[in-house]
Amino acid sequence: MTNLVKPLASIACAFVALAAGTAGAQTFQLEVDQTQPLRFQRPVTGVVVGNANIADVIVHDARVLFVVGKSQGTTEITAVDAAGNTVFSGTIQVRPSNVRDMITIQRGKEISTAICQDRCIPNVHSEGTAQGNAPAIAAINARSGFAAGSGSRQ
Repeated sequence: MTNLVKPLASIACAFVALAAGTAGAQTFQLEVDQTQPLRFQRPVTGVVVGNANIADVIVHDARVLFVVGKSQGTTEITAVDAAGNTVFSGTIQVRPSNVRDMITIQRGKEISTAICQDRCIPNVHSEGTAQGNAPAIAAINARSGFAAGSGSRQ
């Protein structure tokens, strides 16, 4: 019977180690201009967003962050505690809302994309060039400034 217990214990330990390693890893989707809360069991002191042109994070408090979809694409978000331990690590997929059409425009070497619904809105895309993505990045920066409260009120 002890010959059976050792393999079962090894399998159980491997399963626990695998589960512990992936407990904080998540993937979720949201739409452009949509917000999704992230809630944590322990306080978070640092957050890194892989590509802030795709998604951003607004800190509510040490245990609640809001992820905001800014442009279509995929990025990573990692949150750590005061000791530098990973509290959350996840992939965020931002998709356009109710897309009827996404068009790609190529003018020579310049490539840009737009999401067309009632009107066409420039979009940052992996195929886009720096010059082609510039209008979408300007729009993202304008929305970020507004969301951060940098707009003036009179």
